[in-house]
Amino acid sequence: MLRRDYPVEFLVEGVLAKGQHALWGGPLKACKTLTALDLAVSLAVGGRFLGYFRVPRPVKTIYLSGESGWPSFQDNLRRISRAARIKEEELGNLIVAIRLPKFGRFDYMEVLKKEITHREAEVVFVDCAYRAMGNSGDKAPNVISMGDLLDGVGSLFEELNATAGLVAPCN
Repeated sequence: MLRRDYPVEFLVEGVLAKGQHALWGGPLKACKTLTALDLAVSLAVGGRFLGYFRVPRPVKTIYLSGESGWPSFQDNLRRISRAARIKEEELGNLIVAIRLPKFGRFDYMEVLKKEITHREAEVVFVDCAYRAMGNSGDKAPNVISMGDLLDGVGSLFEELNATAGLVAPCN
């Protein structure tokens, strides 16, 4: 292994590497969505994540939010953009939706695959990940089955050369 070179491309220096999936976890009201959305905006325009961590280049980013609906999501996006002095027309690389895929369901995963490919997205956020695991019968509460489900999701993202950002509460 040490004889081969495995370069790492950081999408956000010291924070997020291309192809290395990420999880935002924390208790309720710990600003998981706000920091993940700030990261999505930073990725889409380049510049700095949280005003500090350098984003070397803009990347096409999809943010799928299943938490709060358009009014709250729009408010958060506007506040983050204002704070970073980003104009609306600069957000062309950010695609947002308030519908979540259902991991493990072929029809949903095919649509997700088509959207990632069509949009040429390099990063896709799923907020809140536990809701994307719904409708999987009794598998979601079982940590081993959940691992199998997420392994399939990870494989899809790897096939598409995209990075997943999952947002989920945890205690």
